[in-house]
Parts: sequence; C-alpha cells; structure tokens
Amino acid sequence: MRIAILGINGFIGRSIYKKLFNQGHEIIPLVREKQGNFFQYNKIKPIKYNLGEPLPNSLIKLNPEIIINLAWEGIPDFSLQNCLKNLNNQIKFLKKINKLNGLKKYISLGSCLEYGDISGICNEDKRVIPNSYFSFTKNSLQKIIALYCKLRNIDFIWFRVFYVYGPGQRDKSLIPSLIKSFKKNKKPNINNPNKKLDFIYIDDVVSAIIKSIDRKIEPGIYNIGSGKLISIKKIIGLVENYICKSNIYTNSIPKKMNNIQIEKSFYADINKIKNKLKWQPSTSIINGVIKSCAEY
Repeated sequence: MRIAILGINGFIGRSIYKKLFNQGHEIIPLVREKQGNFFQYNKIKPIKYNLGEPLPNSLIKLNPEIIINLAWEGIPDFSLQNCLKNLNNQIKFLKKINKLNGLKKYISLGSCLEYGDISGICNEDKRVIPNSYFSFTKNSLQKIIALYCKLRNIDFIWFRVFYVYGPGQRDKSLIPSLIKSFKKNKKPNINNPNKKLDFIYIDDVVSAIIKSIDRKIEPGIYNIGSGKLISIKKIIGLVENYICKSNIYTNSIPKKMNNIQIEKSFYADINKIKNKLKWQPSTSIINGVIKSCAEY
C-alpha cells in the first residue's frame, strides 16, 4: 500500500515507519526538515512539507491510499496560541486532500487528555469534558475529520493514546529523566511519585496502528492503553533497580506526600480495540521499562 505519514520524525512516527518499511509498504515520508540518512533506503524520497501549506505536486502524483497523521507541533506546549495554530493547520490540510483521489483510509492520533475532567475507566462512548485548550482542540479536530471522511466515504480511525513510553522518547520525558538522574547519582525531581497513570509501551502502540492498516474495521475512536493503572513510584523503582541495582531512593518515598493535591486517576477501557481490532498489549511494565533503560 502507498502510505503517507505526517509526523514521521517523531517518537511514534519513526517506529511506525520502521515497521511498515520492513513489511514492504510504499512509504511517503512528509517532513518539515530532512534529518540525516534515516530514510536513505526508502524508495520514495522524503517530501518537505509544513502542515497547512498547499500539497506538493509530488504527493498528489503519488496518490496515497492511506494517510497516517501523527503531526501536532510544539508538545508539551499546550497554550491556547499553539493549540489554535495546530487546529488551523490541520483543517487547512484536510481541505487540501480533496486532490488525493485514491485516499481510502485516514488514521490520526488523539490523546487520553481528550477525556478531560474524568476519573476511573475511560470508555470511547463516554461524554468527554474538556478541561484544557489541548483537550478541546483535539476533540474538535476529531469531529471535523470524522465528518469530512464520512462525506467523502473515507474510513477514519482516531486513536486516543494513553501514556506511551519507550526508546526514542524526548529527554525530558519521565523515564529518560529518571535514567539521567540515577546515572549522575542525583535524586529525581518528581512532584507526585504516587500518581497513577495508564502506561503503554511504544511497540504495543505501533502494533495497534499497523493492525488498523491491514484490517477493515469500523471507523471511529479507539483507545490505545494498557487498561491498567501504574504508579510513577513503580516506574521510579524499576529504573533505579536497573541503573543502581538498589531501591534506596524509591523506598524512601512516603505513601502520602505533604501539600500535594490528589489528582484524578484514569485509564483506558480497551474492550473495543480488543474486539474490533483483535489487539491487546503484550509488553508488561517491567519488560517495557527494562527495554527502555537498555536502549537509552
């Protein structure tokens, strides 16, 4: 299949590219800036493209069957200005893909943060309550793309990804920052180590997206998460044990932190993606953290 990928230089994008390349798909890399020799063996040279600009003629001629849109510039900048910039550019891009007559499927990444002010299990059919500019604009974008694709008879899959981790994350993410601290024999600067999140390993996220390419599934929203809550303290302990061969710092963390506001914990209901896509996560938190530390 001919697959155009936006955001291909990002954390998730690079992993998807490697997998699809190895499967023999025709990959059309859309990049803001060309980076090294990452795509040197790809048959199609990267096409320089900034979201919102007119579509390059080379992309129109290649006429992709599938678009995987992973682009969202500026994360972790969740300001109103940056969110509106991304939303506007995404809508501009959507208007321009009318020229792609062979397009059959549009896959895009949302975020668990779309659920907003919620606690407990997050079901795709549950009414969302946006509590930030980011969650509001992401929800708005999902609805706009869904309507556009429905009118054009294009299958649209929107993945709400929970807290993805693994090799290739940016340095300021949780696990890379813990590795740096422990290697320097410094205490990690974690405000609320007892907070619980739904962590999902990068390979599991990629496998879900790949399955959505290969299979004919019902268009709509799908959660990608582990379906479990794991405390940040657990992650700290796993990293400390791997790097320092001890848990001295982790064991010193009190169960309750003074002056820390209790935050709501929420996690993915993954029944829909299990049933419709025949997918489920296969990497345990222990193995995922060990792989992350080993690859860093």
